[in-house]
Amino acid sequence: MGDLNFFIGFGESWGSQAQVDPLFGYIRNSLEQQNLTDVPMIRPLPTWRNRRVGDSSLARRLDRFLIKVPLLHHLNRYRQWASSGGISDHAPIYLEILGPKAKPKSPYKFNHVWLQEPRYIKMVTDYWKENIISSHRSLAEGFCHNLSQLKHLSISWAIEEKQRDDQTIPFIESELNALTYDNNKGF
Repeated sequence: MGDLNFFIGFGESWGSQAQVDPLFGYIRNSLEQQNLTDVPMIRPLPTWRNRRVGDSSLARRLDRFLIKVPLLHHLNRYRQWASSGGISDHAPIYLEILGPKAKPKSPYKFNHVWLQEPRYIKMVTDYWKENIISSHRSLAEGFCHNLSQLKHLSISWAIEEKQRDDQTIPFIESELNALTYDNNKGF
């Protein structure tokens, strides 16, 4: 970022004395060789003004942010813009970068109903008795390790319970249907 003192093409020069930078081709090639790209502006505005009026007024985009092209592929969004104010003849420029879209870790969802299941309580109790936290380098490390392992055990236990319920529910429904039709009565 900075006052690089070059402008690229007529689109970056405003006023009656606007012209193409004679080093346009050289600048463009140099950027490409360095694998740099000029971050596009939200709205092309000058970043420098000569503070003159009338035919001698001139404004150019001299300040810019350049970013390595490989980095752009990892960014979610990037943009730059120029402010209209400032005490200098250069207007402040701003760059906004939002990093990669990282999928947040899904939180571990503990179901409090599991505490009403004797099988779950037995699983936790047995695991905690078998894996003593003092066998680790520190009590904190042992405690965290046990909690992490209990998390995985709880997830596996919940999956097995769901499968058990999925097998049991159709059996119960068929038994209830048989009772209903055998007696020709409803509930």
